[in-house]
Amino acid sequence: MVRQGENAIRHSRLLVEQMEAEADRTPERRDRLLDAARSVAQATSRMIDATKECQVHPQAAESQVALRDAAEKLVTVTSEATSEEQSKRTMEHLEQAAKQAAAAATQTIAAANACQPYIQSKTVTETLIVECTETAERVPPLIASIRESQAARSPNEKFRAQSSLIRDTTQSETSKEKSYFMHKIQLPITKEILIFEYLVHDTEREMLVHLRSELSCRRDKTGPMYQCNRRTRSNRHLVSIGRHY
Repeated sequence: MVRQGENAIRHSRLLVEQMEAEADRTPERRDRLLDAARSVAQATSRMIDATKECQVHPQAAESQVALRDAAEKLVTVTSEATSEEQSKRTMEHLEQAAKQAAAAATQTIAAANACQPYIQSKTVTETLIVECTETAERVPPLIASIRESQAARSPNEKFRAQSSLIRDTTQSETSKEKSYFMHKIQLPITKEILIFEYLVHDTEREMLVHLRSELSCRRDKTGPMYQCNRRTRSNRHLVSIGRHY
């Protein structure tokens, strides 16, 4: 238990150093980062005191309870201090996944259009046109939402932009998924081998999976379970301390 506490203290100190270094690199966030670093440092100091007390009196229930309380406090403070940075990274990942998905959708539409002359079934052709049209209509709003998210500065702008990006990403995900299944339907009747190989390329499927993963991650982090779902390495050490009780 004491060893785990020492590990948590070491990781917390590293976190404080990282936040202080980030404060020097980003003057516009300096005050906020330094306040967060100060809170983590204070919680770490209490953790150190509780760990030392537990080393001196390892069998004392009072010392063990104090160490557990200090660990829980450090978990809370660390989560609050890193929530903004975690949210920023999550949105950057979602933006990148959305851009890749938009590019993959464009390639898929081009491939579908190119193979239409070789499809023998009129029903499949008509359905393919409808699905491609729906997918194409989703791409411009998605690109606009990506740009809006990247340009947002104030908290209100970021909230609106991120909400729009999540909405447009969800709609784009649905359209591309339908389009992907249509490609699977039409493959057996596509004669041109070069178009066949282009059409079954894994890019669209991989981008769809990546996009869904990032979108799911973002949904988790904006929901009520956000603080419970996200743990830093130091948090994992801290949480493990509680398992001894």
